[in-house]
Amino acid sequence: MFYRFLDKKYRDLMREHALSDDDIITASWTLKNKQKKSVILYAVLTIVFCVLMLAAGIAQYMIKQVDPVRLVPAMILAVVMVVVLGYFMPIGIFRIQFNRELKNNYPHLYDRCKL
Repeated sequence: MFYRFLDKKYRDLMREHALSDDDIITASWTLKNKQKKSVILYAVLTIVFCVLMLAAGIAQYMIKQVDPVRLVPAMILAVVMVVVLGYFMPIGIFRIQFNRELKNNYPHLYDRCKL
């Protein structure tokens, strides 16, 4: 599984206030652009996954004559789990870590630079 964490060296630099305000602003702008691309990719993959789950559910219903009352909740649960974990692992953890370090160490830039 793909996890994206805030780099330890960068986190330590933020905690030591070794980065200038301009460095934080530049890094935030760069990270926002990367996050946008990640969110777009996530949205596309989520739509593809939902279509595949729908096709698999229809195929199971048609071929095996599975009861829809049992099939639909299982499919919904699978989609919800994949959507939540799919967002949280590559996008959410990084966003939470960066915003927390920004708020704790550079509160005057928080509103301007948060992801």
